[in-house]
Amino acid sequence: MIFRITTPAVFLPAMGLSAAWLGFCSWRAMRLFRVVGIKSARDYDRVGKYRLPPEYARSDSYLAHQKRGRAGRAT
Repeated sequence: MIFRITTPAVFLPAMGLSAAWLGFCSWRAMRLFRVVGIKSARDYDRVGKYRLPPEYARSDSYLAHQKRGRAGRAT
């Protein structure tokens, strides 16, 4: 018995598996992008901003700005 891709017995499980795989890959990519963003923001706060002119060296990364804002609202 030869299965053709257009038969529902093959097509529906294949679509379900591909949707699950796409969901997992998307979740993993979002997680990795977030980790890379956090690491680069910490590196900027630790090292990068001191290589800039003084008016920029006083700045914080967006992550530090968010943390400061959350800490201010919690108190």
